[in-house]
Amino acid sequence: MIMTKKFISWLCFMTVICFILHSCVNDEIISSSDPISKEYHSKSLWKEDEKYIKNIMKIYTEHEKDIKKSSGIPDWYYAMSMGKYDESFMVVPIIENGKVINTLACARFDKKVYFRYENSESNKAFFQNIIYGKYTQYKTDPQNNTNKGTQKGMVCITKSISMWYPDNESNPSGGGYWETNYYTNCYNFLDYSGPGWEDNGGGGFEYGGGGGSGSNDSDNPVLTMPPPPNIPIQNMTQFLSCLNITQPANLKVFAERMGNGHGVGHAFISITQGNNTMTFGFYPKYGAVQSLSGTGIFGDDSGHVYTNAWNAGTITPTQLQQIIAVALEYSTSDYDLGFNNCSDFTLNVLDYIGVSNSAVGIATPNTVANLIGSPANGTAPATHRTCN
Repeated sequence: MIMTKKFISWLCFMTVICFILHSCVNDEIISSSDPISKEYHSKSLWKEDEKYIKNIMKIYTEHEKDIKKSSGIPDWYYAMSMGKYDESFMVVPIIENGKVINTLACARFDKKVYFRYENSESNKAFFQNIIYGKYTQYKTDPQNNTNKGTQKGMVCITKSISMWYPDNESNPSGGGYWETNYYTNCYNFLDYSGPGWEDNGGGGFEYGGGGGSGSNDSDNPVLTMPPPPNIPIQNMTQFLSCLNITQPANLKVFAERMGNGHGVGHAFISITQGNNTMTFGFYPKYGAVQSLSGTGIFGDDSGHVYTNAWNAGTITPTQLQQIIAVALEYSTSDYDLGFNNCSDFTLNVLDYIGVSNSAVGIATPNTVANLIGSPANGTAPATHRTCN
């Protein structure tokens, strides 16, 4: 009888234990599918932009039905901002049955964020090995590799990690081998916001995170196709013909910041040589608001408003020739809001005089303003040419 009571007590005890264990496992499953139900903490091997990641988690949760185009769930604990800390980019692995089946990237352009499934085998392997690999040591890349791609407006991100896998898991100090995995992503505005994004993720969701540094202004102005110039320059070669390319000249750089009552903003330059002054910038010829690109044309920016002005001083004949050459090149190209705009032209000019832009992403008038500094409200010098 006593044995029977003990047996029954033992069965009751085991039942309670099993129930508790089942509850814990069930809770873990629920919280894995909805990481926001638990306090987020990064498990990444790098420092991450956790503010941006948390904001994206919130947006994803609110709009999951519009964003989700794949099975599996995001493992937010391993979300990575890939060395960017300006609330502009992150990627999260998508997990199903203990395996990384895809990666979901999210890029911010001004006020809005865009999601895109990467469908990259190498990027999946990168996260698969970090999360589930049986490595015993690892070495991360010593620096963040973010740079502009060869195509204008393109941002390229690379990240690498080397892991030591022992030949025998029971003898981790024995022989083994190093294996390196890479994450790569080259993207631009149209990759995320273009017509095909519906098949690969979701986009155009308002971002309330407050923004960061780089090309975004404090009031997060929206990128919009600017209007055509008030004074279009029909023949750029003739417009610049008064300049003597064998002599030095003076260069000034101007920017009108976006937002704060200045609309879409603008970036432009002024070249003075003797009694000749040419003030000009790059524009869309027609300026359709609904478009992202169109025929380009230069405009005479005499008297154009600016919020930042920098006198770059004397430029050499060689630099003058380079600036004229790039102006003529732009004059026959399309204006593209993401790749080939007024700020891209101005930044190209600055590059020829040794002033390089380290910001990544789409170049805007704010990018130029941040680079040249010198806040000063005013109007640009008028164009004055002494030749026909």
